[in-house]
Amino acid sequence: MNKEARYIFTVCSAVFLILVFVSFLNIGCSNEEHFSHMGEEEHHGSHGMASPEAMKGRNPISATKESVGRGRETFMKLCAVCHGTSAQGDGQAAGNLKHPPADLTKTAGHDSDSDIALIIANGRDSMPGWKNKLNANEIWDVTNYIQSLNP
Repeated sequence: MNKEARYIFTVCSAVFLILVFVSFLNIGCSNEEHFSHMGEEEHHGSHGMASPEAMKGRNPISATKESVGRGRETFMKLCAVCHGTSAQGDGQAAGNLKHPPADLTKTAGHDSDSDIALIIANGRDSMPGWKNKLNANEIWDVTNYIQSLNP
């Protein structure tokens, strides 16, 4: 690859990463803005989105191969940009965050399912909550995927 092509590739890569990061920030901000303007009945109503009550207690979704697969698919779409495709906290946007993403391969098997589900739903530090985008079953599927990282 010649010098000019390498320069164009570098610039395009940088622009792509910036767009991904800005998109991620917009998702997190829109989640919080949307939630802050909603009444309790609307947030916990029939939209199928996760309520805090749904994340407490025992995981109602068995950690089957199908659940873990669905959770992995959701994780790759929404979480890998920060946590990385290997879930080690090394995603493309990780370096731009105030608080580094968790290495989920180290927390898997140590935190309870409900603790993980609550973090996914409500967020923590730089991580946005996903309760306005995912329903309870989707959050439990992601929880099952994360727990599967420590067999």
